[in-house]
Amino acid sequence: MGYSGLLSPANSDNASDLKEKMYSDIYVVMYKTLNEGLKLKDNQSNTDGVVNVGLILEEYLKIDEELLMNKNMFKLVNRVCDRLSKLIKKTKKELWEDGYEKRSHIKAYERILQTLIIKSTISLREDV
Repeated sequence: MGYSGLLSPANSDNASDLKEKMYSDIYVVMYKTLNEGLKLKDNQSNTDGVVNVGLILEEYLKIDEELLMNKNMFKLVNRVCDRLSKLIKKTKKELWEDGYEKRSHIKAYERILQTLIIKSTISLREDV
């Protein structure tokens, strides 16, 4: 292949390989850390682990959609979607002292879920 410039890591085989390894390593650490985060249970003053992980994934996917190309991270996103769906159903059935707070939580859960579903659907289409 000849010289193609040095505008990005893709223009260098070694830089491209190094970038791929770096992302692979990052995703391994992210997967382990977020998996641990899923184990956190909610209490009166803290959010459930699935909400915390969902918020982080929602934010991270704005800057790195390639995250979903990693098999383990894709499975994690799907697990978070499943758990968020269950949390939404559960929360809708619960009695809360503050109806506004309940509605705002449900709305946030639904927003996170929708973002993750849209991003993972786009990822599936690109993978085909």
